[in-house]
Amino acid sequence: MAFKMKVSKYRNIIPKEFKRELWYPDIRPTATDNTGIACSGSYIVVNWASNAGGMMGLLPIHKPGKRIGDPKMVHAHNNPIADLAFSPFSNTLLATSSEDATIKLWRLPAEADISRVEPQTVSTLRAHKRKIDCIAFNPCCAGVLASGSTDKQLKIWNIDTGHPILNPPDLPEGLFSLGWNWTGSLLGSTAKDKKLRIHDVRSATPVVAEASCHEGVKPSRLIWMGRYDLMMTTGFDRTQNRQLGIWDPRNMVKPAKMIRLDSSSGVCTPLYDADTNLFFLCGRGDSAIRVYEGCEAEPFVMETTSVPSDGQSRGVCMLPKLYMRVMACEMNIVYKLTANAVVPTGFYVPRKRKIYDAELYPDTAGLTASVSTEEWFSGTTRPPVLVSMAPKSEFEEEVEAEPQPATSATTSTSTSTSTSTSTSTSTSASPTTSTSSSPTIPDASSSASAAAPKRNIPTIGRHSKYKNITGQPWMKNTWYENLRVNSNVPGSLIRANPKFFSVPWQGPGGRLVVWPFQNGGRLPTDPSWVEHGSDLNDFDCSPFNDNIFVTGGEDAKIKIWQIPDGGLTAITKAPASELVGHTRKIILSNCHPTVDNILCSSSMDLTVKLWDLQKSTELVSLVGHTDAVMNISWDWHGDIAATSCKDKILRVWDPRVNRQVSECAAVDGVKGFKVAWCGKKDKLFTMGFSKASERQWSLWDTRNLGKPMSSSSIDTSAGVLTPYYDADIDVILAFARGDSTFRFFEINDEAPYCHFLTEYTPAPNALSPTQSASIDVLPKRMCNVKTCEVFHVVRLSGVPPTNVERLSFNVPRNKLEFFQDDIFPPTKSTAPLATVSDWFGGAPTKEPELISLQPEGMIALSEAPSDVVTSKYKLLSDAERAAQKETTREDVLDRFYGRMQDFKEDEVKKPGSNDVITEEEWADY
Repeated sequence: MAFKMKVSKYRNIIPKEFKRELWYPDIRPTATDNTGIACSGSYIVVNWASNAGGMMGLLPIHKPGKRIGDPKMVHAHNNPIADLAFSPFSNTLLATSSEDATIKLWRLPAEADISRVEPQTVSTLRAHKRKIDCIAFNPCCAGVLASGSTDKQLKIWNIDTGHPILNPPDLPEGLFSLGWNWTGSLLGSTAKDKKLRIHDVRSATPVVAEASCHEGVKPSRLIWMGRYDLMMTTGFDRTQNRQLGIWDPRNMVKPAKMIRLDSSSGVCTPLYDADTNLFFLCGRGDSAIRVYEGCEAEPFVMETTSVPSDGQSRGVCMLPKLYMRVMACEMNIVYKLTANAVVPTGFYVPRKRKIYDAELYPDTAGLTASVSTEEWFSGTTRPPVLVSMAPKSEFEEEVEAEPQPATSATTSTSTSTSTSTSTSTSTSASPTTSTSSSPTIPDASSSASAAAPKRNIPTIGRHSKYKNITGQPWMKNTWYENLRVNSNVPGSLIRANPKFFSVPWQGPGGRLVVWPFQNGGRLPTDPSWVEHGSDLNDFDCSPFNDNIFVTGGEDAKIKIWQIPDGGLTAITKAPASELVGHTRKIILSNCHPTVDNILCSSSMDLTVKLWDLQKSTELVSLVGHTDAVMNISWDWHGDIAATSCKDKILRVWDPRVNRQVSECAAVDGVKGFKVAWCGKKDKLFTMGFSKASERQWSLWDTRNLGKPMSSSSIDTSAGVLTPYYDADIDVILAFARGDSTFRFFEINDEAPYCHFLTEYTPAPNALSPTQSASIDVLPKRMCNVKTCEVFHVVRLSGVPPTNVERLSFNVPRNKLEFFQDDIFPPTKSTAPLATVSDWFGGAPTKEPELISLQPEGMIALSEAPSDVVTSKYKLLSDAERAAQKETTREDVLDRFYGRMQDFKEDEVKKPGSNDVITEEEWADY
């Protein structure tokens, strides 16, 4: 008879990825075959990327969110770390293995002391000869640790003495993974010879069973299925398809079940909850976490749900069951390591009332070992000591099912709080337990801190009016299509102003097509263009005259073009004027943002020149760069300029006196960087690369460039990010050529001074490709304030780029009938601050003229009338209530009997003497 799966309590489990403010951002994980992440009730440990090797970062588990600088870093080994594992009996005892053939045991400080107390090395285990790939603590004995190495040796350590007590015979190949069964008596392993083995390391025959496992050459993983006497493995078949195998140790001839998962290439990590028999699968490079439920007979596994996510996994780990919020019906929390963050995902069983449900939470393994080290090595076997998950009070208040980083505030255990504060790494056997009244799980290494109850209060994310900026593409009928863009231009591929947009066109001679913003549609195959005369390198448009465009080319010349109001009607080769002075090709040609008729250019002759466009003469030449200048940014008044250079140096200049004010080394990467002046603030924002080729941003104080005020990594993409700063709202839009994601940051005076807001990726579809070749941001006066549009972006999209479309970035708001004056302060007008002669002559700096964006006839939100709140029910005053006659029991009965008398009994047809009604007809009445 076939096994019939009973209805599961967890079949409707709901996964919920935590809010971004509860993530652990700014992570730099290293590439490793193992998971690279481990967690306990106090810490998340990440295998950190470092040129020094062997670094790990410590993240206090109750302190998610943004932080200043890197987390607590520990140089654990001289060579890269291979595996990490926390003791199941202590939140602060960590084991690390490395390519230097050593295992180190670490005692981490209490969470509150992490900033001032360094982690201590308890012992160093040396017996292996080569890289130690996997380590595993015994689940029932605190002093036993197993390790497997590429030297083909399996060792069982007594961590109290630091020596291997059991040394089984060498295996044919090195090990991939290790896993203990529920009672800690048997050890499973997978190896490079594609074998699955079961070891009884305390017996005379260490290997009691073996079988051919997954036939692929990539690593495999093993885990025991909790209380079931079954094993689970993940690996690859001959055709490199990922597999999930279920094995019965009593019959290893063939797997009890083998399931093909998919054809992805990442090694899949299984995580198993022995209490609920739920298990989770997530492979390296996967974006989703799969959830299954196991059973001890056919069909062995049943898929429950999956958790889609944007970030690709670098590894996963699971929070111990003791730290679940049982009042929220929280079953598990899985931490997924991505390229730049640790993302928690909670799993919840839906209930109408968020109260403790004993059916969902069987007793779980506690922090007390069931056998001592000496007993275990002498052959004693006991199951783990179980503790109750019941809350501390029967009348515990209900809580919402909102995931929080605090995990143990509503859970108590039956383990004893009397623990030792010595450095001993084992816990004495204690099969009996006593009740603890502490709201937190006691730690074997910190009884002093356990005495004081700790309230786990989540980090509250800072509020910002621009936190939820959303992108909205324009309709397809507004697009400009059929463009033949020359993608070989090294600079930006599109420039736009309120009248025109311009793109470099394919063909010889440095063609630039300037097209008016009218109704969208297909451009002709051969439109009219301006022809520079040599290959085009950069181009720009004037912020004061929409008809002026400039081009810079390989011929070391800059040409000025006057475009008619209706656009070009013929191919134009004769510029309005020409600037000659550079000796090598032009790199940049940018118009001054506050003074009309001033142009700033840079060249491969390593000079930056300022030009008077009216007289076509050179004003000044800035000398001092040692490599190509990547971009130039001006301060709020247009007096001081900052330059980014490929020599990694950020320089600040006062061009009117031809003097370099200051400089600093801005980045470590070799790809260069971009800089933006932060509006009215004395700050500079740079975006470049780290030594590990990770994209990063940094914020600098122009008065002290010794070190950045704040800095953080973003991701590992290759494009150089360009920051577009809106000085009105202090928000940065960051975008790189060829990227598909728009990122937003906010600058303010609160540490860490730069705050990530959100990111937007256009939805992929057949009409709108996600990849953008280049963008430009239109002036603020072009934004539609009636829809709360704060950025108006013109985007060149497609591979190769063939479309020009627009994107609106809006702030979601209610009461759109009012002008949102809190997010639309007065902005710069188009009036220049000075003439060329006044500015270069050193005239006093003027404040920019500001104009209001408030449309005529639209009331500002700050002046809007207050909402009139009307009550749904009319409440009687005390006098009205006293004047009313009190309703008595007799009044109620009189009204009831009066209604009953009005009821017409003859509405139901009753059979008379002359009526014949069948039983079926009578049933209808």
